[in-house]
Amino acid sequence: MAWVGEPPSSEPDLAELANTADLVPDDIDAVSIVPTLLGNAADEEQHEYLYRGWDRGGLQRAVRHGRWKLVSAEDGEWPVFDLETDISESNDIASQHPGLIADAEEWIGANRTEPDQ
Repeated sequence: MAWVGEPPSSEPDLAELANTADLVPDDIDAVSIVPTLLGNAADEEQHEYLYRGWDRGGLQRAVRHGRWKLVSAEDGEWPVFDLETDISESNDIASQHPGLIADAEEWIGANRTEPDQ
């Protein structure tokens, strides 16, 4: 497996596995995947929204909110996918759920922070 760009932080998970979670800086916002790694996926903490932003010649963003996945396109559009019925993300249903886009943009505006330089 190869990462394009910067890989997600695994520091909190490694610290939890080493029983040193108290040493992880407080400013890292992450959900532990340790329960899933240990076969207890139902115990994994869930965030209301999961967000990932990256810059590959233009800001691109992805948001996961329950069953919904939204991915910003370079043209500013937000395709919306229902992962419960469309795991292959082949059916954009954005026109049927405009409120999801507005909610995601509002959440991003309220919660996104710029990375330290």
